[in-house]
Amino acid sequence: MDRQSLDERQQVFLIKRRFFHAVGIYTAWTLGIFAVVAWGVLYLFKPVLVNPAHILQLMRDKQIDFLSMSEIAVTGAAAVSALFFILVVLSWVLNQSSRREKNYLEIIEQLQKEKK
Repeated sequence: MDRQSLDERQQVFLIKRRFFHAVGIYTAWTLGIFAVVAWGVLYLFKPVLVNPAHILQLMRDKQIDFLSMSEIAVTGAAAVSALFFILVVLSWVLNQSSRREKNYLEIIEQLQKEKK
């Protein structure tokens, strides 16, 4: 990109946008992968935290006191699963935003080339 035709403020803006775009891609993928892996590990090793069906089965088998744990256990497991779902959705949104940002930067670069 020919930065000579841009003033200093515009050059700094483009440098920052390129940096955030580069970091954003890795951040989005890292967040999404972390959420999926963490949920999977919890599901395998501590299903009480993320699987309401497991909690209900424990209640049916009388391994958890039904009166004291029913609402808290089922609501807590659903909340943790919802949190991981939200993290995955956030990761997807960040990834899509980063792709659009890349397109914007390419358009700016193309316009600068045409301007010459």
